[in-house]
Amino acid sequence: MLSLEEEIRIVRFGQGIHPVSYLLDAYNRLDTSEKRNQLRDLSFFMWGLKTIDSDIEQAIADSELKETDLPVVHLKKDRLRINRTALLPDSELEKAYRLQLYLFKTAYQRSFNQEKWLLTNWWFEDLSQEETVRKLVLNYQAMVEEIYADAGFRNEFGSLARHWFERMKESEKSAKEPVFDSQTKFHFLTYDEMLTESARQFDQRQSEGMALLRRSVNNALSIRYHLEPERVWRIISDVMDRHVDYLKLLHRAYEAFNARDIDSVLALMHPDVAWPNGWEGGYVQGHDAVRDYWTRQWQQLDPRVTPVSFHLRPGGEIEVDVHQFVKDREGNVVADSHVKHIYTLENGKIRTMVIE
Repeated sequence: MLSLEEEIRIVRFGQGIHPVSYLLDAYNRLDTSEKRNQLRDLSFFMWGLKTIDSDIEQAIADSELKETDLPVVHLKKDRLRINRTALLPDSELEKAYRLQLYLFKTAYQRSFNQEKWLLTNWWFEDLSQEETVRKLVLNYQAMVEEIYADAGFRNEFGSLARHWFERMKESEKSAKEPVFDSQTKFHFLTYDEMLTESARQFDQRQSEGMALLRRSVNNALSIRYHLEPERVWRIISDVMDRHVDYLKLLHRAYEAFNARDIDSVLALMHPDVAWPNGWEGGYVQGHDAVRDYWTRQWQQLDPRVTPVSFHLRPGGEIEVDVHQFVKDREGNVVADSHVKHIYTLENGKIRTMVIE
């Protein structure tokens, strides 16, 4: 999904404020994967405009592309007005983006004159003034903060973020699987094995559950905050991203701890962090005390802590189920158990941790 800032740049192009070169320069700085994502997001962004045949013909003329250019051919074939970017070679991506920008501009200007009461209100504000844009961004950020802090939606957002985070980790794990050369002896799957593997990689019930939960949150936010559906989807994504960022932060902290990279862990902590002394009892306060504690501990013990699952508590704390495996310096197992680590975060940093 496009960020609010990206949407504003595109709408300003639609209003004639930005030249197309301004957007194309930014687009060409992206890598190929990011370019394809940007094209897809722009296509979804345009759905509310309800493009018509005359918009397409005008966009082709304004873009100065040829009828034989692949983006033009694909757009004319796709009656849903979504460019088939997955089928385009890399060399055609800039042309596709140019075409979609002009399609947006044409449909936007037509809708401004005919259907503006049906569309998101801020699209039709005069965005030529930087102060207007600044207020728009600040108001949106305040809305995201308010909804993020709303205890009534905390469990829903926590569940969405946790499932999304788990899917991200599974994708990363799959990407790291080794690629075998042609000399490898392959095991051909039976039909049952194929179905089992497909179910493992894509749990349809979980995906449907996430979609249902997201739609429910969308409807509830739309009613409570009097927001247009398109705007609610963006807010849900941005609030969920806040939760996912914190899960990523804690995951990085565990990885750095197991790698004995004290500096990287401390960089994720508040300067006045309160950290439990699980070895000797009590708490230590601040970066220097945590460094001293871990340095002394690692001289005697070899602890490994692996996060198994993450949960958001009603008060906003993040609960992590952790498998701890501890050996002494002679290699004897001292502990092999599961514990709960309870975190509070402040300004994107770990503020406290409690062991249960």
